[in-house]
Amino acid sequence: MATLILRAKDASLPAPGKKYYVDNDKYQVHLDCVGTLPSSKAGNRSATVLLEAGERPVEDSFRSWVHEAYRNGSIDRYCYWDRPGMGWSDNAPSPHSAGMSADVLSETLALADEEGPWVVVSAGVGGIYSRIFASRHASDITGLMLIDALHEDLLPEIGKPGRGFKLWLRGIFSPLGLDSLAGAIFKRRTREDRVYGKAAYQNGRFIKAKLQENLVADSTTKSEISSAKHIQSPSMRLVVVSSGIEVRRSQRWADKQKDLTNITDNLVAWDVVKGAPHEVWRTDKGKALLGDRLKELAKL
Repeated sequence: MATLILRAKDASLPAPGKKYYVDNDKYQVHLDCVGTLPSSKAGNRSATVLLEAGERPVEDSFRSWVHEAYRNGSIDRYCYWDRPGMGWSDNAPSPHSAGMSADVLSETLALADEEGPWVVVSAGVGGIYSRIFASRHASDITGLMLIDALHEDLLPEIGKPGRGFKLWLRGIFSPLGLDSLAGAIFKRRTREDRVYGKAAYQNGRFIKAKLQENLVADSTTKSEISSAKHIQSPSMRLVVVSSGIEVRRSQRWADKQKDLTNITDNLVAWDVVKGAPHEVWRTDKGKALLGDRLKELAKL
């Protein structure tokens, strides 16, 4: 009974923006846009920033530094969405690959009557999703920012059978709600924590989304990102920002970050932020640099 009450409370949390039915009305995904439409005045135009989350929901912390850039006037407008199963979005039917997710984003933007030009910003595994999306909408995208993004050669890590088995086990026990209940009682976790915050990893939708990601990472998604690499616009402006901690920790990660700088022929900058973790924006230095690079990319 307590678990059902907790779930009802979580379901009552209103989503900012709007939810849209997609894939022939099979499920809903969440999209929110903040700010006014970009100015059409010559010399004063900026693209709308489109956020693609990393390993966790975009609302958890990723959105915060972009909203700060919006508030200080560095950008005019930004949109963010929750991939299926994350945040306020429903789960998609299985199987569900990164390319399918990119198609869902395209459909959602069309339903919301949102048009480019876009600057696509992503972090971690979100880099795979955003690169596929960017390759399919090259004429609408003026810039791409990858923040300590996952390289396609590392997708087998996401698709490890052992990782999938652990996610499957978590999914089996998730309906009992024991973790969520304990968190609510002993750690004072709120419905915000459970829907998109630090406890979101405990909810069933999130676990299913991660399991879906795992099951096709080294097959369908790998094929989709390979195709995206071949059709990626070579003139698209590119910024790569890497975690200093991760680059020092793993030479392979450092090499793959360097390789990401070559996905287009128009590299604006590659920054390695000293002392910054995987979520680069969590340090003041990282947040400031990201804001500067975003402002640079958003100008038309």
